[in-house]
Amino acid sequence: MAVIDVERDAVVVRIVYDGPPFAGKTTSVRSLARSLGRTSETPAEVDGRTTYFDWLEYTGGLFEGRKIHCQIFSVPGQPELDARRRALLALADAVVFVLDTSNAATVALSEAYVRQLTELLGQRTGAPVGVIVQANKRDLPGALSREEVQQVLGQDFARVALTESDASAGIGIRETFVFAVRLAIDRVRVEMEQAELALSKPAIDSAGQLLQALESVPL
Repeated sequence: MAVIDVERDAVVVRIVYDGPPFAGKTTSVRSLARSLGRTSETPAEVDGRTTYFDWLEYTGGLFEGRKIHCQIFSVPGQPELDARRRALLALADAVVFVLDTSNAATVALSEAYVRQLTELLGQRTGAPVGVIVQANKRDLPGALSREEVQQVLGQDFARVALTESDASAGIGIRETFVFAVRLAIDRVRVEMEQAELALSKPAIDSAGQLLQALESVPL
C-alpha cells in the first residue's frame, strides 16, 4: 500500500509479481533488476523455487514533484504457500500477473490463480488495484495466440492490458514494469484525492522486514 515518505521525499509504491508456479515470476524480477542496473534478493528457495519472495527496489521518475520509489516483489506460486501469496498481494498497489503461454495446459493451470487474484483484489478497500497480464515464454514454439490467452483468462481479465515477454532474454520485461508503475500511480492519485494516502515511512521498508512479517504467517 502506497505511502508518502516525507523523509525520503518520495511516494512509495509496491509492484507485486503474481502467477502460478514456473510462470517466470522470479526470472522476470531478476531480469528487471539487470535492466535497471540493480540486484534482486531472494531470501530462500528450494530446488530453484521461491519460498518467500524475490525483492527489488528502484527509484525513478517523479509524481507531484516527489520521487517514485518502487518496492518490487514476487509471490511464491506453490499451492502450499498460498497464505504467503495472499499476504504479499494484500500489499500491492499494482499487480503483474505472469502467465506461461507456451502451451494450452500451462495457460489452463492459471485459471484458478486468476479467480483467486480477482477475489483477493475485490476484498481490498480503497482505490482499485491495477493489474497487467505479462504473457511470458512467447519465444517458444506452440505458444498460444493473444486471442487464445484472453479466452482462457475470461471475463475477470477481459479489460486488463496484456503484454508479451521472454523473461529469460529480458524481452518485454521493462515495458511491463513501466506500465505497472503507471497503474500504481493511478491508484496513488485516487487515494490522494480521497485523502487516504498516509504520510509516513513504509511499515515494511526492506527485504529483511518483509521476510520477518511473512515468517509469522501460518501456512
